[in-house]
Amino acid sequence: MNDTAPEISFVIPCYNEEGNLHELIKAIRAETEAMRISYEILITDDCSTDKSWEILKEFSASDSRIRAQRLAANSGESAAQWAGMKAACGKYIVTLDADLQNHPRDLPRVIRSSKSFPRALPIGCGINYRGKISLTPGAAIAPSGGIVSRT
Repeated sequence: MNDTAPEISFVIPCYNEEGNLHELIKAIRAETEAMRISYEILITDDCSTDKSWEILKEFSASDSRIRAQRLAANSGESAAQWAGMKAACGKYIVTLDADLQNHPRDLPRVIRSSKSFPRALPIGCGINYRGKISLTPGAAIAPSGGIVSRT
């Protein structure tokens, strides 16, 4: 990782999400810019049959912080997420769903929690259903909507 690497890499699998992509990018930008944190967005298209791939190419052409990649064959959410994680350059990886099931507005709470529990961060953490930060000791990779340290 070099000195110009972003603080956060958002890793997002995508399958037929054309109706959600604009709101997703808008929400990520709003939260990260309010926090004044550097970021990149990696969205892996799992061979969508709608216009998701075309939209992703437009986003990546207009904003260097957005990188889109496409799997060679439909392989499922886990494969798309793993492909994004392998391509990520940020200090931390935050996984999100393209349908905003895990919303970027939760990011400030996750970041604050990571500063309170720095030794737990490499293991991972997530947000439970009551909106409280919940550490997941022993997890190799954080649950969707979680954060994983790359340090």
